[in-house]
Amino acid sequence: TTKSWQQRVAQFEPQEWDITFDAGQDFLCARKMLLRAGLGDHLKVLTPMLLEAGQQLGAVAATLLPQDRSAWAQRLRPVVRMSEVIGEVDAQLAQLESAVALIALEWAAASGYASDALFEASAAHEVDLLMVVRGLQAEQVVSMAASLAARRQEAGASVHWLDLPEVEAGILHTHEAQDAEDEAQRAAACVQAHLAAGRVPVALPAIDRQTTRRISAMLGERGITLLDETGWRLSTTRSATHLMSLLRAAHPLSSEDEQLDWLKHCAVSAQALAQWEKQLRKSNRQPAQVEYAANAIEFIVGEQKPFALLATLRAARALGQWRADLRQALAASGQWALLQSDAAGEQVIQALGLIEANFANAADTERLSLAELIDWVQAALEGASFKVPQPAMAQGEQVQVVILPLAQLAGRSFAAAVLAGCDEIHLPLAPEPKGLWSAAQREALGLPSREALMQEQQAAWQRAMQVPQVDVLWRSAQGEEALASSPLLQAWRMSRAEQETRNGVDARLQVELQGQPQAMPAPSAAALAVNKFSASSYADVRTCPYRYFAL
Repeated sequence: TTKSWQQRVAQFEPQEWDITFDAGQDFLCARKMLLRAGLGDHLKVLTPMLLEAGQQLGAVAATLLPQDRSAWAQRLRPVVRMSEVIGEVDAQLAQLESAVALIALEWAAASGYASDALFEASAAHEVDLLMVVRGLQAEQVVSMAASLAARRQEAGASVHWLDLPEVEAGILHTHEAQDAEDEAQRAAACVQAHLAAGRVPVALPAIDRQTTRRISAMLGERGITLLDETGWRLSTTRSATHLMSLLRAAHPLSSEDEQLDWLKHCAVSAQALAQWEKQLRKSNRQPAQVEYAANAIEFIVGEQKPFALLATLRAARALGQWRADLRQALAASGQWALLQSDAAGEQVIQALGLIEANFANAADTERLSLAELIDWVQAALEGASFKVPQPAMAQGEQVQVVILPLAQLAGRSFAAAVLAGCDEIHLPLAPEPKGLWSAAQREALGLPSREALMQEQQAAWQRAMQVPQVDVLWRSAQGEEALASSPLLQAWRMSRAEQETRNGVDARLQVELQGQPQAMPAPSAAALAVNKFSASSYADVRTCPYRYFAL
């Protein structure tokens, strides 16, 4: 890949203002740029917009020679200023979007990139032949492979373009499920049926990530070896929840429920915590009793009180100091050990830079409030992907199921594929283009248009249909909303001969259970038999039998 090639040629050390494609680091850089541009009043809204726009343009700028980026930016400045204005409110929004677009363009043009090493003369002369495999992207989309091929051809190297081989379409089985759970169960059963028939490995494209995680959990319980090449957002892991519970509880406007949630992640006395929760849930609770129960909660290790610890995290400070104090708070609450013992927790630590080497970083002098720190942490965790470590396998053992993006089925060899989530929502005809760019701007900037994304999606679908055995599943309803199958599936079925598409059989095993009726338990309370009632005792029974017998 271009990335592994670059790492072999030279290691890249980004400068302070470079686009690194690391969400946490680029978020901070985007925030500083907005402050310098006088847009500090709109940081919360504009920072994510600038982060997305900057990284999109950075991917295009990285394909250019460093000396050509200034002219590239100059040519595109009039383009990114284009905005449709309707009314006064839209005019103000258009001005902000135009400002963000211009900053993103200048940021991308001024940045250095890891791929710059591949454009150096030393890297060019070591290559005599460059073979480029065409992927699924449309020709008009700017790509690093095309740019490198052009540069190598200018340097005198031979360039050969290779196309992925075309093979015949496989046998397609379609399954219409009732809901998400039914779809996941049927998909897991399809995978097991393929494995039982000796079709290994099985591809499980992550079209609907939530359904895919449910399927992988079912298969994992049955001892099936899975390799997840996609991962999921780091923010959805349990380790990220540990960290965010601390930050939410420390916020001055945090609720008692958020503080309770954090304490349940901490190493505290369970009895004292249960007593405080009991006081909180009382309908006629007394503030003094609630406060007394809260003060009785202590960390199992250390002398610092939990609520005193939260108070230390409410003042603004530099990011380097935030990292040091956050690590210290996690250690005091017992959460640091939990992060270190988990693979996702280690990635959380790396994504946020919670290591001592970053505590005294001279570039992290800008002061952040707690609310601003929470925004940064969320952006860093949302932008990072957690991949499950590859399962340990004995020598000669083969991975049975591979979870991967749909587009990465191209050029891979699988015996079967199970595509779950092929409904009109999760697998539309064309993905919605991301970013604030109009169609005209996307064309001028070299970003993929909606038509190019549709072409890429259709190419990925056609490659998936070339797997020898394919099961396609979709749900007919999501809650109360009726769902149709994906337009890609509908078009494929119409264009194929009837014998090539078959209705799939539910592969779940039907188990018939014999009814074993149980007699209802009959109470026996001979000692409580009442032979004589007084008037007052009879009145007590009528008022409350439970109280009467308890007394």
